[in-house]
Amino acid sequence: MGLCSFISSTFCTSKPEIDTTGPQTADYLSHPTPATHGPISRPSLLSEKAIGRTHVITELVCSERTYVNLLVEFEKVYIDPAYHPLTYSPHGKLGPKITLDTALTPEERKLMFKGHEEIVRLHGAFILPELEKATQDLLKAGDDTQGCRSAKAAMRISKVICAYAECFKMYSAYSAACEWATKRLGQWVDGRDLTKADKARVQAYLLQCKTNKAHSQIDMTGYLLLPVQRLTRYRMLLEHLESNTPAPPAGHRDFVGEALNRISTILLYVNEYKREVDSRRRLCHWADQIQLSHPSSTTTPSSLVQPHRILVREGPVNFIARGIMARHLDPEEELPDSPKGRGSQREEKVSRQVGAVDKHCMAVLCHDILVLADKAEGDGWKGKLGLVDVVRLSAMGKARVEHGNVVVFEAYEVTYYLQVDTTEIAKGWVEAIN
Repeated sequence: MGLCSFISSTFCTSKPEIDTTGPQTADYLSHPTPATHGPISRPSLLSEKAIGRTHVITELVCSERTYVNLLVEFEKVYIDPAYHPLTYSPHGKLGPKITLDTALTPEERKLMFKGHEEIVRLHGAFILPELEKATQDLLKAGDDTQGCRSAKAAMRISKVICAYAECFKMYSAYSAACEWATKRLGQWVDGRDLTKADKARVQAYLLQCKTNKAHSQIDMTGYLLLPVQRLTRYRMLLEHLESNTPAPPAGHRDFVGEALNRISTILLYVNEYKREVDSRRRLCHWADQIQLSHPSSTTTPSSLVQPHRILVREGPVNFIARGIMARHLDPEEELPDSPKGRGSQREEKVSRQVGAVDKHCMAVLCHDILVLADKAEGDGWKGKLGLVDVVRLSAMGKARVEHGNVVVFEAYEVTYYLQVDTTEIAKGWVEAIN
């Protein structure tokens, strides 16, 4: 083979042959892969929001109907019978029966049902009809494909909430009274601090109400707490509604966000009002037991209750010791470096003299004073308390915790040592004082 023939044979490529034994191209394409399917139907973000928005709106209206129905039910089962005559046996089932003009006294009815009538009227006559009117198109026909119908319904119910936001302030008085109503109900059920006649009367009234066919599964405590929980329910639903409703165009009012802000503001107002009422009641309680002057004083005792005074904290403490700053001069002596003929120099010394007190006191801290009062032997904290000390916070230095659970502070050059149960309680007192 010559050189040219060798080179030609080296770079020569053979003609490819078609493999007829394997599957043809048409066979592969006859079984399309998933990528060749048509577009998969997936909900868009707007549709998902619209579904959630419709669900929240439906829940808001349905829960409002349930709320109004339960309020009316409470009136029929508990409030109306409280005004009607009650026939019962004060000495047991076998004893003679008597009939009273009303089951509950006017004072008891005021304590248990104060503010309920106004709340029923507000929701039954105004808010519920307005909400049903605002959502009737959506609830009858459902939402459209673009979610416009649910968006309009969200705006309309938000307008209703905004329109009646100021009326919700009436919940503040009800919320403040509800806690005392539930406590009184507990006394009725247990019979605590009641005369035998009152115990028989109120328990006969409760039994009559429970056997009413209109009574639902919730008890009287549940009925009383319904209004307390409603505003919180509004806020939760409006939060979900806001997260499922697109923001309005620039320059337009955001009614959903405004409704949520107003409900949140009302809740803060209700909680603050309740806190102030509770503070005032506790101050009145301690004012009945403590006089802010010693019995030997010739001046008229001042009252713990003042228009400007707010209760900050209260609780038992052990007034273990009191330290007094004492100043005295050293005995006369001549200093080594003093020039002769000038006489001796004396240096003033300051020392703290700590004396044991060891009194179990009730500490009542207001924003301007701290009152310490001790109890009589065996009377507990329910009887009259003797005044131990009054410290004005304007004269008080920074409080601190020492020895783990001892609250220490200085006032009028006197150091106070108040022992409490735990370090956490001590830190709470220090934070409240400072």
